[in-house]
Order: sequence, then structure tokens, then C-alpha cells
Amino acid sequence: MSTLVDQRSEIEQPSRKGNPIWQWIGVALLVYLLIAAVGMIGSGFKSATEDQAKELFAFATNPFMGLIMGMVATALIQSSSTVTSIIVGLVAGGLPVATAVPMVN
Repeated sequence: MSTLVDQRSEIEQPSRKGNPIWQWIGVALLVYLLIAAVGMIGSGFKSATEDQAKELFAFATNPFMGLIMGMVATALIQSSSTVTSIIVGLVAGGLPVATAVPMVN
């Protein structure tokens, strides 16, 4: 008869599937996709606003309003990493850094 400890150790052992080389290639591919997505956000924002990013985010020049906007966006999306990535893309698209810094909370 096997004991409860033997059964538990058989269940909890994770199975390692695949070659570690393919796992690292997958990680590298996902990092590349993340960087490409941030670049697409920046280029899309730039083409959509046509260099009018300052006017679009004029209300956020007040640091308190920028902080509130960042908090609301983080609460709606439920991911501060996603909001930060979007803000980085917006800065790449022409949003002034001084406006974007309070949004990253």
C-alpha cells in the first residue's frame, strides 16, 4: 500500500515538456511581440493625432489630473504594466514626457 505522502509527491511533481531551447525561443518571441506592440501604439497614436498630442492631453498638464488619469486607466484595465506600456507608446508618438510622467503611477 502506498502512503498518502507517496501519492502527494507523485501528484505535485511538475512535468517538464519540451526542449529548454524552444522555451527560450518562445520567451524571446514574446518579448519581441511586446516591443513591437508598443511601437505600433506609438506609430498609431502619432498618425491619429497628427502632431496634436499636446492639445489632446492639455488637461493632463496639471500633474494631479495626470495622476488621476493614470489611476483611472489602471483601475479600468486592471494592469499597471499595460498602462505603462501604453504611455510609453504615447510618448514615442509625441506626447510630452512632462505630461506622461504623472500618469505612470
